[in-house]
Amino acid sequence: MLPTIRQRLVPSLARCQHIRSFTTTRALRAEEAEGAAEDAESTLSPSELKREQWLDDNADNYETAPSYTGGDTPFPLNPFFKVTHPLNTQTRIDIYEKFVSDPNEWTPRRLAEAYGISIIRVEAILRLRAQAAKMEKKGKLETAVGEGMDVMLKSVYIKYDENEQVKPREKLRFTRQDGLRPFFQMIEEEDSVTPEDAATMMGLEPHANIQFRRNRAADRTFQIGLPGQTTSPTLRKDKDQRGKTKLMFTDVGRLTKTPPMFMREKDGKLRNATKLERLLKTHVKPAMDL
Repeated sequence: MLPTIRQRLVPSLARCQHIRSFTTTRALRAEEAEGAAEDAESTLSPSELKREQWLDDNADNYETAPSYTGGDTPFPLNPFFKVTHPLNTQTRIDIYEKFVSDPNEWTPRRLAEAYGISIIRVEAILRLRAQAAKMEKKGKLETAVGEGMDVMLKSVYIKYDENEQVKPREKLRFTRQDGLRPFFQMIEEEDSVTPEDAATMMGLEPHANIQFRRNRAADRTFQIGLPGQTTSPTLRKDKDQRGKTKLMFTDVGRLTKTPPMFMREKDGKLRNATKLERLLKTHVKPAMDL
């Protein structure tokens, strides 16, 4: 009985040209994939082949952060230069949320001391985040680019802890050096000169007065808004000067270094141009219809 079954099975197996098992199927798939990759490489240009090779060999080094030849030093010949990584988006959001929660308590100076950054940087962050909040409501804000830049620039996150002092990243204030010039004054050796006397001789304001004014300004309740965003007071209203558009013109009749610029509203109101309007008029090219 057994030989008869074998005689029946052998001819049927002989008619099968290929017998595939689980292991041979996987190997064949790998061969097919390798052949497809070789065919794809044969259709690429030399520059595209170099790009693919670079992606396979070196792209992993730049996936999460910049990679320098000298480790953390961008310039190997200048090891004293260290990169200060910027604040990431979440840190800026935390600063803005603290300010919005209580503007009287979280003044720019307190926020600067809490996060170890300068006062002017805090004010810039508050203005930019306020504009971003308005754009988010309109659905016009693109966040993917910012997230990608945080990764590429290796941005850092600073978490505020009232029980822990944050290491300062920069000074609270920056001193302008362009107004300081070499100054020599001959005085008697026995004469005593106070900082106030030195400021008077140099024609400058005493440093104590400047420091007091800056401290008072930093502790004030910060108003979010771009400089010159509010309109200037109305000079007069001419009903016969009404128009369909708002006009901006310069009084060239006045022989001054900076001639005044005025704005004529649609309803005939005349007012001085704000700083922001003067800036846009000077630096922004008008759109041309082609």
